This record gives sequence, structure tokens and C-alpha cells, in this order.
Amino acid sequence: MKRIFALLLCLMLLPIAALAEEQIITITCTGDTTLGSNKRVQTKFYEASYQYYIEQNGYAWPFAGIKHLTENDDITLVNLEGVLHMPEELSTSRFAFNGPADYAKILTEGSVEIVNLANNHIGDSLQEGYDSTIAALDAEGIKYCGDTDHGRELYWFDFDND
Repeated sequence: MKRIFALLLCLMLLPIAALAEEQIITITCTGDTTLGSNKRVQTKFYEASYQYYIEQNGYAWPFAGIKHLTENDDITLVNLEGVLHMPEELSTSRFAFNGPADYAKILTEGSVEIVNLANNHIGDSLQEGYDSTIAALDAEGIKYCGDTDHGRELYWFDFDND
């Protein structure tokens, strides 16, 4: 939690200090954003699963209720709680969350620019899941940050080019 606050503080202070003229920067932050379900829900309770709702409602559905905020800010930051990876053998843990790599499109549709990866679920599918998540985010142009056991990532926005 301290890392998230430190990141937010840096995101707020660095651009302000670098600007020669006064400019308002709007940052929207959300809490945990889980793009998928665990194995039990995906199989036994499919019609109650995240995957089922995405199939029925499309990639824009998860952020539809707050898109009026996220598309009108400068940066939307979410905590990506899970991985974008569908391994052959899903974890049997009740608390391992994953979705397919194409769920990165949910972030794009939701006008999310950056995700935090430093949480207790980024390792749910080990290094393979982490690498798949990074590749999916890169494919959608989503920036990411976070100090994890699987990688240490830090990206800053260039307000003149992003």
C-alpha cells in the first residue's frame, strides 16, 4: 500500500514541478481491478463468471459506470489484481485470478492508461503469467509499474507525447 501512495505522490508532484506554466492535471485512481475469475467460478459457475459477462456485454462493460470520469482525466491508474494469462492448468487456489490476454482491451475501452502490478496476485501464474500480462499490456499501449518478485517496472508519463 505504501508503494501505491508513493507512486501516486510522484505522479502528482513530478509533472507539476516540471511545468513552467500552471496546468491542471486530473488523475483518477481505482482500487483492485480483477479482469477474470478463479478456476472454480470459470468452470462450475460459468454463468456467474467474469468471462461470461464479458462475452455477453463486451470489453467496455466493466468500466461503463465510470467511463465519464476515466475518459475525461489525464491519467487513470488501476491496481491490476490478477494476470492476463490462461494456462493449461489453472491454479486450484480459491484466490488466483486470471483472464485471457485479450482482456487488456478492457483497460483500453475503459480509458485506463497505467496499471500497478505490485500486488499479491501478479504471481498467480508464476513468471509465465507475469510475462503474458506484460505482453498483453504492451500490445494495448497500457503503461505499468510495480516492484514484484517477477519484475521491477516503472514507467513515467511524458505529458507532451502521451
